[in-house]
Amino acid sequence: MKQTAPHSTSSRTRIATATLGLLSTVGGLATPLLAPSAADAAVTCHKYVATSGSDSNPGTKAAPYRSLGVLSLNLQPGQVGCLVAGQVYKALGDGNGIIKGSGTAGSPIVITAEGPGTTLQGQIEVRDTAHDVDLTDLDFVGYPGKKGAGILILRGDRVRLLHNEVSNPWGNCIIGGFRDQLDQSPAVRADDLQIRFNEIHDCGTSPGITYGTGDQGESGAHGIYLNHTANALIDENIIRDNKYRGLQLWPSNDGAQIHHNLFARNATHLNIGSSLSCTGACRSKASVVTGTLKSENTDVRDNIFIERVTDWRPEQNPSQVYGFFPAGSPTYGNDIHHNCFAPGDPALTGDGYAAHDNQTVNPTFAGVRLTPGSACIGKGPAAIQPDGGHGDPVFRVDATVTNPAGITRGAGVVNTTGADQTVASIVAPGRTVSYRVSVTNAGNTVDNWSFADQITTTTGFRWNWYLAGRDVTSLVHSGNLLQSGVAAGATVDLVLKVTVTEAASGTAVWALHGVHNPLQDKIRDVVRIRVTRR
Repeated sequence: MKQTAPHSTSSRTRIATATLGLLSTVGGLATPLLAPSAADAAVTCHKYVATSGSDSNPGTKAAPYRSLGVLSLNLQPGQVGCLVAGQVYKALGDGNGIIKGSGTAGSPIVITAEGPGTTLQGQIEVRDTAHDVDLTDLDFVGYPGKKGAGILILRGDRVRLLHNEVSNPWGNCIIGGFRDQLDQSPAVRADDLQIRFNEIHDCGTSPGITYGTGDQGESGAHGIYLNHTANALIDENIIRDNKYRGLQLWPSNDGAQIHHNLFARNATHLNIGSSLSCTGACRSKASVVTGTLKSENTDVRDNIFIERVTDWRPEQNPSQVYGFFPAGSPTYGNDIHHNCFAPGDPALTGDGYAAHDNQTVNPTFAGVRLTPGSACIGKGPAAIQPDGGHGDPVFRVDATVTNPAGITRGAGVVNTTGADQTVASIVAPGRTVSYRVSVTNAGNTVDNWSFADQITTTTGFRWNWYLAGRDVTSLVHSGNLLQSGVAAGATVDLVLKVTVTEAASGTAVWALHGVHNPLQDKIRDVVRIRVTRR
C-alpha cells in the first residue's frame, strides 16, 4: 500500500492551486476554482463503500457497503477503505456517515477515495469510541439539511484529517471533541487530533443562514472549531473565506499546536477562548452559571495571517487573532510568536496569551510561492515556500563585534572560532569603552542559544555585560544567559562595557561564545575583544 508519498505530492498541488486563486483575488472575496484532488499513484483498497451499496454486501468493489460505520468496522489496522471513484457519496443525517471502527496506535484504518471525482456530501462523525482513524484525500461538502451544524465531527482519539478539501456553506466545517461551555453535559475530549495539509474554506457563508444577534454564547460558523481537545496539531493548512473564525479554540483545549498555516479572508483568523467571561449573563435552566473552562498551553507559530474581512460583526471579530478571556487574565501558557501579520489591521487583541517576535509585514509572492526575499520565508505551508518545502533545518550562528571606533569584525563568518572575529583597542586608564556584540540567526529555522564568556588577564580591568539595558554579567560568566525561540534572521545584541583602572597592566581578552543548543553538535560562533592599557 502506498500512502505517504503520493498523497503528499497531490496535497501540495491542491494547496498551491488554492494559493494561486487566493492571491489572484486579494482585496476581494472571490473563491478560487480548484481542480479535483487525485493521488499520484493508485491506492490499494481492501474494502469499498458507495451510496448505491448495502451493508449486507461483502464490501467488494462490485458489492460495496452502504455505510461508513460498517466499512470502518470491517477494516483491520493498517487497511484502507475506499469510496468508489466518481461518485457523490451521501451521508445525509441517516446514520451512514458515522465511523465506528478503529485501528491501533501507529497502524490506523484509512478511509479515502479510490480515485478522482469523488465527493463526500453530508455529515461525518468519528465516534468517541473510535480511534486511530485517517481520513485522507477526500472532498467534503455540506448540505442544507444540517444548517448550522458541523459536517466533520471528530471525537475519537488519534484521528487524522490529511490532504482534504472541506467546505460547508451551511455551518461549521470541522469540530474537534465536545464540551458544554457551562460544564453541564458529559464531555467528550478528542486527544491527539491532527488536521494537516487541508484546504478549509467557505464555511458558514450561505445567505440562507440567519445568525443570532451576536450576544454572548453565539459565535457563528467557523472553519475549524476545537471544542474539547488535548494535544491537537493544526498545521500546513490553508484556512480561508470562513464566515466567522478560521480557527476557534473554545471553551476547553490543552496543548494545541498551530503551526505553518495560511489564514486568509476570515472575519477572525484565530480565536483562543474560554468560558471564564461567562459570569452572570450566562443562564442554563433558569439558573445563573459561571463558566470555568479555558484554552491553555496553545503554541501558535510560523503562520501567515492576511486579508481579514473587517466588516462582518466587528464587535465579535476585532482583530486577526483574539484572546477571549476576561480583561487582565494571565497567559495560561498560550504563546503566539514568530508569525506574519498583515499591516493596517489590528493583529492581536483580547487577553489570555503572550505574544512576542511576530512581524507585521506583507508577504510577497511570485506566482503561488513566496519570493526568496520575502520576510515570511519559512512561515505558512511548505507548498508556498520558494523551494516547495521547509527543507531540513539549518542552524547557523553569525556573531559580529564592533569596537568604539565603529569597526566591525565577523560578518558572514559563521559557526567558527576564527581570529578574523577579533577587535582590539588601546585604552588609557580611567576610561570606559563599550563593544557591541550582535548575534544573528543565519539559519532557516527557530533556534535556541546560550551565551558564555572566557576571560584572561583581567587584573585592573572592570567589566559588565548588558542585554537590553539589563546587567547580565553573572549569567554570561556562568554560561546561563539563554535566548529561546530566536527566529531565522533575528538578532540578539549584547554590550560589553570595560573600564581600565590605574591598576591595570597588559592586555585583557574576552571571548564570547554564542552557542546553539544542544551543545553536543558544536555549532557556535565566537568573537574576541582585546583591550590593552595605554
